[in-house]
Amino acid sequence: MASKHRSLKPPSEFPEDPDERYLTEFIRILREERARQGLGEREVTRLAEISNGAVGRAEKLERIPSVIVFRKWVRALGLDWVEVCRKADEATY
Repeated sequence: MASKHRSLKPPSEFPEDPDERYLTEFIRILREERARQGLGEREVTRLAEISNGAVGRAEKLERIPSVIVFRKWVRALGLDWVEVCRKADEATY
């Protein structure tokens, strides 16, 4: 069975790809907010009710979760989905 997730190349390998930059920025926003709140990766996965390791793998750009997982992650941090999307978009262009 094929994985539902996909790997993301390191930023240096796709400097011209706006979609990859958007995704990287989206994850950066979530990682920085998690750190600002003093939460560990496991705590976020527990709060979001997502699989263990999902946050860590995403933050390391090893695996990109589904939109459903991203939305749960955003809510677990008390963020607004549309605002995170807007910030990531603004940083992309």
